Amino acid sequence: MKNTKLKFVDVDMDNIILATETEMNFWPDACAFNSYLRAYQKGNPYWLVYEGDNLIGISGIYDYPELGEKDTAWLGWFGVLPEFRGGGYGKAILLETLSRAKDMGYKRLRLYSSKREDLCPNAVPFYTKISSLFLGFVEDYTLEQQDMKRIVVSFSLDGNEITKWGNRNLHLNEDKNDEDDGYQNYLKFKNKIDKEITY
Repeated sequence: MKNTKLKFVDVDMDNIILATETEMNFWPDACAFNSYLRAYQKGNPYWLVYEGDNLIGISGIYDYPELGEKDTAWLGWFGVLPEFRGGGYGKAILLETLSRAKDMGYKRLRLYSSKREDLCPNAVPFYTKISSLFLGFVEDYTLEQQDMKRIVVSFSLDGNEITKWGNRNLHLNEDKNDEDDGYQNYLKFKNKIDKEITY
């Protein structure tokens, strides 16, 4: 059943700056511009999430075939704006995203996050509770960026048991390079839009 309280708006070229700046509100050292651009060009979904006229947060789905898992969706750039946290929005957005991934034919969804208190203080209990509803689990990821104290979270979308990620490479260093490049592309695109508005 679809969530009728929240409105999921596709990220496109008209709102890609808003989506990028919303994401950087959560992760100032990361930039999703390239992710949003590629997703738009391929027809893959990222969303700005609204309740009425209020922007609540962001979410998205991407697949990562290079990781060697068919029928797996990955949760991308998921977050709720600080002023709306604690109101159940995170759970509602994640459940709707899981439902959409299932409707798209994926059999499982995974994500990576951090358990560092200064970055994601509620990540482990939040994801543990919801993943348990989907035959899922939370596991430590220590292969890369150990200072980030990463976790991988898994959800079954078809009701079948899923295997653990097992500390396989997520290529996070390559992702970081893409984010750095995305920040430069974001600045160029924003500058272009600003010039068009000026003239």
